[in-house]
Amino acid sequence: MAKSKNPPRRLGRRSAEESKKTRKVLLEAAASIFAEKGLNGATLDEITKRAAVTKGAIYSHFDGREDLLVQSCRSALQSFHLFKLAEVAPDLNTFVQETAKVLLADKGRDARMLNVEAHLSAARSPKMAGLLSEWYEATIHLISDRVPSEAGSPQSVIVMLNVLLVGLCHKDAFDSLDVDSEDLLEMANRMTAALLNPGQIS
Repeated sequence: MAKSKNPPRRLGRRSAEESKKTRKVLLEAAASIFAEKGLNGATLDEITKRAAVTKGAIYSHFDGREDLLVQSCRSALQSFHLFKLAEVAPDLNTFVQETAKVLLADKGRDARMLNVEAHLSAARSPKMAGLLSEWYEATIHLISDRVPSEAGSPQSVIVMLNVLLVGLCHKDAFDSLDVDSEDLLEMANRMTAALLNPGQIS
């Protein structure tokens, strides 16, 4: 009997691929619902329904609802490539400008909502607070050499820059005012310049 030219794939490999796919689908569904409804509003029932999986799939990949939401937020934040922006930006003005462009883009609504919800949830969730702490510490490490000495400590500068960026994430709340994103970007640039160069403020 002739041997098959296309032997079936190993079950172990297929299971690993399916597990990876299931985790990815869960992270995407959880991030979307978390952005829409926040930490308390995102339910396992809705997440499993949107991901088209069972609750058992959640518990085989995550330590419950909060862990899933935190990991989904981590995955979503990484997908924005903000660390890459921080790494390659020649100066902090450029970093803020490019980050603001990502957040204010027409397709950036989910990114804006997710950022807002992550910061709101950090006050109630130690896990989410830990994630943001990791995020800020990593950002400080990447850009501390570009913080002018007269601007203050890198930690304080990062906090203030993120106050500005998180503030921009509330743009959708002001849609009734017909706010122009380009105007917001220009104002954000001026505010960043003033923060980083306090000696030039008259």
